[in-house]
Amino acid sequence: MKVFITRKIPELGLNYLRQHGIELSEWTTPRDLTQLELIEYCKSADALLSAGFNKIDKHFLTAAHHLKVISLHSVGYDNVDVPAATALKIPIGNTPGVLSNATADLAFLLILATSRKAFYMHKTIAAGQWGFF
Repeated sequence: MKVFITRKIPELGLNYLRQHGIELSEWTTPRDLTQLELIEYCKSADALLSAGFNKIDKHFLTAAHHLKVISLHSVGYDNVDVPAATALKIPIGNTPGVLSNATADLAFLLILATSRKAFYMHKTIAAGQWGFF
């Protein structure tokens, strides 16, 4: 199976795919693909691993209707026309729950920073108004 990956992903993931006989091609340029470029690269692929903000809409899905699966390197389906993919019988996968711990950590960090006036104090110090209050 040939998989096109839209962005650099961790080497651990690449190695896992290679060990299971997957032939990979990866977009490594530090910019997002245009939709036309994505369509062109997917012509020679059996599957797409979309890591980033690629628009997987009806136009793309119609042009790449031969894909056997699309995997999202993200939690949500915001950039995917799921009904169009379903109509074309292209399964879409994602990584649910992968950000749950990070989201909880960030929420706690914001609660702590607010309760300790960290943002206010940072602005005060940056403005050179350090002193005793």
